[in-house]
Amino acid sequence: MKSHSLFSFVRRGKQALFILVLLLMCSLHVPIAHASELTSALTGSGQGIQPGQLLAGGKGHQKQNPTFLQQKNQWKPHIVLASQAHLSYSPAQYVSEPPYTGTDSAGHGYTDKYFWNECGPGASTATLGYWGVNLKRGTHTYSDPYTTTAWNDTHYTSYVQYIATQSYPSAFTSAGEMSYQSYPNAYATFDDVRDVLNWEASGHSSNYSSYFYAVLGVDSLTKASFKNDVQQDIALSKKPLIVSVNDNVLPDWINAPGTSHFITILGYDFTNNTMTYSETCGQKSCNTQGTGVYTITIDQLWNGMVYDNGNGGIVW
Repeated sequence: MKSHSLFSFVRRGKQALFILVLLLMCSLHVPIAHASELTSALTGSGQGIQPGQLLAGGKGHQKQNPTFLQQKNQWKPHIVLASQAHLSYSPAQYVSEPPYTGTDSAGHGYTDKYFWNECGPGASTATLGYWGVNLKRGTHTYSDPYTTTAWNDTHYTSYVQYIATQSYPSAFTSAGEMSYQSYPNAYATFDDVRDVLNWEASGHSSNYSSYFYAVLGVDSLTKASFKNDVQQDIALSKKPLIVSVNDNVLPDWINAPGTSHFITILGYDFTNNTMTYSETCGQKSCNTQGTGVYTITIDQLWNGMVYDNGNGGIVW
């Protein structure tokens, strides 16, 4: 019995050693590129945002025309809209928020963690490119409470910073879509994103507040009504819309921190249950796969809106 037990022990030991060797071999064959994808996301948009914060307040405190809102929320087209439709990916696919650290367009090194939070201006820039707005502003300097940097038209970053710090709808109490808190916390509210979109798309019209875009929190939506709103904007109006979603569901985010993030919807395919969106936060700031265009299932996107810490919704 003793010798049999000893034999069994040795055999089990060899088996365990064999399994351990296999595991080590597998770990050694992980591609280097994949190793970088597993890096924890220490940065990204939405850090420090409180529950429901994006749907509360704003700089303008502007009330939209009730008739406009009623017509927008209740109006249905008299034609059958296509089950799939997409806008051109350009210019949205080229828009990029500035990375939080690096060298600006003037060749000066900088670090500004406020830039982690500029998904609102990024998505707004991507959206305004479909309104005939000139996204090329040339090289300018832009200041937030932490630093001053210079940006040019590469990736439309100059326009992103204009939206973030200088766009000034007439009802705003201060310039810029961004609201800055104690460093490095900052955010853009739904109302401020809406007002900046309407202000810039209308060419700074005095009647900008009810020009096109309105806000709906996810509590005022169903999945069916959300799909209808997307279909109406994309297929009928030929304009993008903006969604706030938990970045944890987005396929381009790697180890997402699970915070609120604005993206621009460029298309839908109800047959395959997908939507297409543009990402404007890059690898350095958000640990994404990079700026550009991505596809997500509608179920996944909807769940990300519902579970967005009270900040899910649309600017449509």
